[in-house]
Amino acid sequence: MNFTNPGQNERGAALVISLMFLAILAMLGSTAVVLTTTDMQIGANYKTHAQAFYDADAGVNYAIAKIEAGLEDGSFSLPPTIGSTSSLAFTAPTGFGFSYNPAVITMVADNRFSFTTLGSGANSSTTTLITTCKRQPAIMFGAFGDKKLDLGNTAAVYSYSHSTTPSPPPVDSPGKGDVGSNESVILRNTSIVDGDVALGEDTGGADGELTDQGGVVSGTNGEDIDRVDPDPLGVVGGEYAANFTTYSVTNDNGDANDPDGSIKAGPEIDVKGGDTLTLKGKAGGANYYFTEVLVRNNAILYVDTTPDPTTGAQRPVNIYVTGTFDAITGSQVINTTDPSCTDPTDPAGTAPSCGCCDTASPPNYSCTVGAPSDFAIFANSQDSTDKISIGNSVAFSGLIYAPYITARIDNGANIYGAISAREVEITAASTIYYDTDMADKYTTSNLILTTWRDVRN
Repeated sequence: MNFTNPGQNERGAALVISLMFLAILAMLGSTAVVLTTTDMQIGANYKTHAQAFYDADAGVNYAIAKIEAGLEDGSFSLPPTIGSTSSLAFTAPTGFGFSYNPAVITMVADNRFSFTTLGSGANSSTTTLITTCKRQPAIMFGAFGDKKLDLGNTAAVYSYSHSTTPSPPPVDSPGKGDVGSNESVILRNTSIVDGDVALGEDTGGADGELTDQGGVVSGTNGEDIDRVDPDPLGVVGGEYAANFTTYSVTNDNGDANDPDGSIKAGPEIDVKGGDTLTLKGKAGGANYYFTEVLVRNNAILYVDTTPDPTTGAQRPVNIYVTGTFDAITGSQVINTTDPSCTDPTDPAGTAPSCGCCDTASPPNYSCTVGAPSDFAIFANSQDSTDKISIGNSVAFSGLIYAPYITARIDNGANIYGAISAREVEITAASTIYYDTDMADKYTTSNLILTTWRDVRN
């Protein structure tokens, strides 16, 4: 009889090994199932969140498009003060799952607005986007002529900020005195542009042309840019167009200070030599409406933008003119914050309606110059015979906005602010000081996204 050593007995080993392999395979299979299920759940969660995110993002774009359209046609107004709100009464189009919660847009800082969009996906997935935007600046050039900008011999364009340098010498110019046109820029001998010369496109897409006859440009001379909207404020068919209709009926013409009663305070005014007329500002802006303005030689048009003595609130002046505005050589258009301008009983020897100017010839001006952003001339005429004209040696502080007619600045005039017109002619020895604060003062109906934050739920 043979006895087998138990240590050498291998009967049943295959079964044990098979069972071990089956156990390992079962573990691998279970792991694969768990991993696959987890991946599918992750993928499904990502998909539902992505759907919610894209719906929320669609809600942001939809709101911006609706707000821009409403600003353009006057049916929507952004909140006017920090902390105030405007309603967002928008309904999502078919196929999109977004809403606004709360359904308002809030002004969070000067020219900064915020709203919240909620996107909804499957399985109760949601995404909340908090968006901040601002209105695009409308006045981005010291001088812009849609059809033509002609900078005469020794004329110059500089820049400054009135909030930091009220009376800017050229040496302080920060190099932002940009000029431009959609069709033609002419730089004549020894003209100066302390900034860029920008060339847009005409209505057919052709690039603007530069004619440089010896100009001095500190920045890019002939920068190629997209077409510039010649009427970003919309004085014709846009946001500001309604103002001309409104102020033709209800305006502040009756508040004009006409000391001797010889000047008709609108809708057409003619300030004759030796006369003065003061247009007084008020909180929120005084709005005057004229069909034509003529300021003759030795006449003075005062624009009283004196801040409120109690609250310190700004008191701007806006002129809406449907025809020509002509400040003839020898006249003066003075934007001033000299408080004596409000006193028609000023002592003898001074101008009848303002104590910041005497009657010497030429006058000895000592006015405190008002901020350019507190005075504006808006012209909506499309008649080629109308114009905006600032005569020799006139010092003008404000915005000239006439996108469909010509603006002409004659020899030796100084403009503090900005000019935008169909054609801009700046003749010899005139100087434009572009106030960079204009960029925040005047804005378009277009919104620019500045920040957004995804709050995941």
